[in-house]
Amino acid sequence: MFDMAADLRGLFTWNTKLVFLYVTAEYKTELNALNQIVIWDYIIEDVEHAQLTVGRAQTMLLPRHHNEYPLIDQVCALAAVDLM
Repeated sequence: MFDMAADLRGLFTWNTKLVFLYVTAEYKTELNALNQIVIWDYIIEDVEHAQLTVGRAQTMLLPRHHNEYPLIDQVCALAAVDLM
C-alpha cells in the first residue's frame, strides 16, 4: 500500500483529453541491474477529477478492483530484495 495526494488540475489545458497516472516499483536481481513493474494505475478523464488522495487517507472514491499488475516472484529472487 502507498499514500499519495496530488492536485493535477494544472495538467489540463484546452488540448488535454486525459491524464494517465502510474506507480512503478524498481528492484535489482542477480540477472538484471534494474527491474521495473507497474503496481498501480489510474486514468483521469477530466479536470473535475484531477485532485486525488490515494491510500489510508483516501478522500476520493477510486474504483476498487483486483490487482491488475501482480508482483510475482517466479524464481524466489525477491525474498531478500528491498524495493526502491
